[in-house]
Amino acid sequence: MNEEMSNRKSQLLKVLAEGPVTVTFTKKNGEVRNMVCTINSQYIKDFESIRGYQCDPNQVRVFDVEKDGWRSFLVDHVIEWKQILNE
Repeated sequence: MNEEMSNRKSQLLKVLAEGPVTVTFTKKNGEVRNMVCTINSQYIKDFESIRGYQCDPNQVRVFDVEKDGWRSFLVDHVIEWKQILNE
């Protein structure tokens, strides 16, 4: 992973750790998907289920809040993300 992608992943992980984020990305099959996701344990029912999971350094492993399960996507396939702010 190049430095730009590494920085992008770090920025995304920081926002995901704060709470839910809407991430728009291109799936491997070319379909564009919006996903509400997080890595903040406050929003994850079974945080232990991810322990020991190894993924490619280019992947971001997140909890899909709407589908109630773990998902992943490639950082270089991310089109945009938007933090969902609590009002």
